[in-house]
Amino acid sequence: MDPTAQLALVIVAGLLAFAGLFRPEVRKKLGDLRALTFPGGSADLTGGEAAAQIETQNHAPETERLPVPTPEPG
Repeated sequence: MDPTAQLALVIVAGLLAFAGLFRPEVRKKLGDLRALTFPGGSADLTGGEAAAQIETQNHAPETERLPVPTPEPG
């Protein structure tokens, strides 16, 4: 087995073991996590932002439908 794959396997197994040992604490921390900010952007993990965008799109007026250009033969 490739050494990189072995290292990845050990890391994944360690993370799973950690999550199994501290499951209630991990669940509480993940529940408290509502939004992430990072260089270049942010993420809303509650789903509220996505739901608001969907509602806006559903209530938006129809946009003008332009014909799709077709390539000319030759």
